Amino acid sequence: MNSTTAHADACTRPRLRASFKLHWHADMQTCEIVHRHGSVELNRSAGEILARCDGTRALDEIIGELETRFGIAGLAADVYRFVDAARRLGWLTELALSHRATRQTSHCSTMQHLFNNASMRPH
Repeated sequence: MNSTTAHADACTRPRLRASFKLHWHADMQTCEIVHRHGSVELNRSAGEILARCDGTRALDEIIGELETRFGIAGLAADVYRFVDAARRLGWLTELALSHRATRQTSHCSTMQHLFNNASMRPH
C-alpha cells in the first residue's frame, strides 16, 4: 500500500455487501461471514473490523475505534490490508465521502492472522 492508496481508503466508508452476513460464534472469539455459497471462518480481529463496516464510518474512524477499544496504537496498515483483501473478495463496497481533512495514523503491524481459515465451507 502506498500513501495515495491510504489517502483514498481514508475517504471512503466501507460497507459489508447485503448478500453477506457476519455471524458471531457463541465464544465471541471467532465469527464467520455467511453467504449463499457457504461461509468463511474469521478470527475476532477480522470480525471486529467487518462489524464496523456498515457504511456510516470512514476507514480512519474505524481504525480509531479499534485502537481505542483494544488499547493498541498503529493498527492502520493491518486494517487497510484486511479491508483491501475483503474488497477483492467482494465482501465490501464503499460509499465515497466528501474530501475533508483526515487524521494521520501510523502503520505498525500488530494484528496477525486475520483469517483463521480462509477456505470456503458449504452450508
